[in-house]
Amino acid sequence: LSGEPPAVGVVLRGSQAERSGLMPGDVIVEINGHRLISSQAVSQALVDVPLDQPLRLVVRRGSEPLSLTLPGPSTP
Repeated sequence: LSGEPPAVGVVLRGSQAERSGLMPGDVIVEINGHRLISSQAVSQALVDVPLDQPLRLVVRRGSEPLSLTLPGPSTP
């Protein structure tokens, strides 16, 4: 939805996201300092992350903000 930060739909079992604590329903409000105001903002925020650098997320779970760190994408 435009104008709303994106919510996580699915987290694959055994994935880096799951091991880092990301859960379905978490609302991603920030990626590496980029505040997300819409689902479209995720793409731009991810473009700015250098390869092999971790993703620092701020998510909202219920009413609580949580900070999570996920390993960044690697060079193929």
